[in-house]
Amino acid sequence: MYLKKLYHYNKPGFYIFFLLLLAFLAINYKQGAVATPVYMYGMYGSPRYSTDTQNICQLSVNGRQLDMNTIPFAQRDLLLLSPGNYQLQKTINPEVLFSMKKIFGFTGLMKDDLFLNHISDEQFNDWYLKTISKVLGRSVANVVLTSRNFTWSPQGMQPVSNPLNELSIVADK
Repeated sequence: MYLKKLYHYNKPGFYIFFLLLLAFLAINYKQGAVATPVYMYGMYGSPRYSTDTQNICQLSVNGRQLDMNTIPFAQRDLLLLSPGNYQLQKTINPEVLFSMKKIFGFTGLMKDDLFLNHISDEQFNDWYLKTISKVLGRSVANVVLTSRNFTWSPQGMQPVSNPLNELSIVADK
């Protein structure tokens, strides 16, 4: 219906839209890469059941577990998600670069230094300790980040796995 109305009221707009749609279809078929969320039913296509587990991260600083409810959302995400994202980017960024080179390699924009992060674990740890110290407003001697799977029950969240130590950093003296 939208395409009929677009064709009726704006023929050039219709042809541009239709050509872009065909281009995305061609990229999806030819390159094997998803270039648009239009065809990604899997992103939204399944219900979430209450029996699904949820991974919850817990951060301990200087031997004491932080109450994450006292930290603003943006800073909480920075503290809890950065270590996992740092680890993921080591494998995902080269894969993205490889995939995108197939499609956009001719543009000259697909350069290693734009996709790959060349910092060391020591540099990340230093940054992470400084960031935690800045957010909390106090010095940080050691940090332990753990994650654990929980599931919902009538009594509240119940653990279904043992804590997994994701990160442990001790500041240099």
